[in-house]
Amino acid sequence: AWIEGLHLAMENNQREKVVNKVSKLKILANFRNRSRIILKSVQFQAFVTLVILAAFVTSLIQAEMLPPQGSNTDRLFSGLETAFTLLFTTELTCNIFAHSGSRRQFWLYITDPWNIFDMIIVCIGLTAEVVDNFPGLNVLRLFRVFRIVRLFKWLTSLRRVVNAISAAMVPVLNTFLILFLATCIYAVLGTVLFKDRDEELFGRFSASLFTMFQILTGDAWGSYVTRSLWIDGKTSWNGFVSFFFISYVLLVGIILVNIVVAVLLDEFISSVFWDKQRKKQEELDKAEKVVEGVLDPLLRVLVHFNSPDDLALHIKELFAMLDTDE
Repeated sequence: AWIEGLHLAMENNQREKVVNKVSKLKILANFRNRSRIILKSVQFQAFVTLVILAAFVTSLIQAEMLPPQGSNTDRLFSGLETAFTLLFTTELTCNIFAHSGSRRQFWLYITDPWNIFDMIIVCIGLTAEVVDNFPGLNVLRLFRVFRIVRLFKWLTSLRRVVNAISAAMVPVLNTFLILFLATCIYAVLGTVLFKDRDEELFGRFSASLFTMFQILTGDAWGSYVTRSLWIDGKTSWNGFVSFFFISYVLLVGIILVNIVVAVLLDEFISSVFWDKQRKKQEELDKAEKVVEGVLDPLLRVLVHFNSPDDLALHIKELFAMLDTDE
């Protein structure tokens, strides 16, 4: 009998351990779910947005004042940077914890480009705070100004613009490649034709390429570049020089540049349109997942009333409809 009692006690003990473990897991899961709700709330997102703006404004003021190292003002800015770094680190840690409920959820979080950028910025901030004699520490500290980019993650309208621009990068780069090749052709011709006339502007291919990009921006291409190549009394040469640069301005500076803008706008509009369509489809999918209960039509009638008497009338009508005993 005592052996059976011992086995029973061991089984009860094991059962209590399992129950305690499951209870702890449920508490942790509930805490994780509540944390995720808080992190996605409008109030928390507004707070993070204000912190990001405050950190950016602090960086601007520090760059404007350039306080001497070791001064009271420098220590004040260092304290503010430490506070911002701790806040961003805490926010990132809480997000990682809130999305660690499952492997899929955690993987989706850490592979999101915006979250990867957050982790890089936080790591840079921590490295700048912890390591004092790190080579290139001042360069690392400069990257903290990029924390303002995190604002795009929290503001949907800005994030949509950035996503649209990112989606348009490949077609725009292809168009830029055509523009670059045309500029290189003109730079080679300019080097061969004008290197003896102006060695500073067309003495080498690199110099000619930079000059053609200067003309592309419209910076003194007529008054400085073109007229410096003219020869007094040689109308045909001057006409050829003028035709060379005018053709470049028309072909590259107007036509190709506008094609780049047109491609960017077309891809931008398409990306924004499909993003809106995706959002609408997600909302429709969520609405379809809502299962309507048996009493929902009756309760829907009771929700809309103007006064207590009106509500009492609705209830009386429902009772009359449900009362089938004659």
